[in-house]
Amino acid sequence: MRTFAKVLIVVVAVAAVAWSSLFIYWHLKIQSAIRRLRADTEAPVIVKSEADIFRRRPESFRFLADEAGCRALPYLIGSLNPDYNSQFLESVTFLLFLVADAGESLRADGSPVRSPETRHWRIEQGDPVEVRMKKCELAREFWREHAPRYHQMWRIWTKDCFRPAPAGRR
Repeated sequence: MRTFAKVLIVVVAVAAVAWSSLFIYWHLKIQSAIRRLRADTEAPVIVKSEADIFRRRPESFRFLADEAGCRALPYLIGSLNPDYNSQFLESVTFLLFLVADAGESLRADGSPVRSPETRHWRIEQGDPVEVRMKKCELAREFWREHAPRYHQMWRIWTKDCFRPAPAGRR
């Protein structure tokens, strides 16, 4: 019985160290990508469509959207500061919109059904500071209410934590 207890303790300790290491790895990668995104969005870019927004974004944007996925959501919400430049905030809210809606259902033509709850807090480059402040607060409020649906912190090994709402609860 003592041998079993020792083996169990070792297995639990190794699992805890592995999970902690993975958590720290993603924490550092995501924080770095957000800092790079903020630096990369200092120069203005003229965009005409959502496709153009995605095509013209820097590598840090693509990393947060494609590799970090839902792991980046709490960090993106945390980076919403209405005093930051509007291009950075537009990128962050677009990322939130992309990642949060990634698991939503699709229409018959294959286009995603966007959640109306996320659309109204997307920041546009022309938004004045007061509007950005309101939209940042709306995004934080949405996150406080819906965070477990989009990301569970303990599931650090996956970028796709989305859990659809049960039928009739949308």
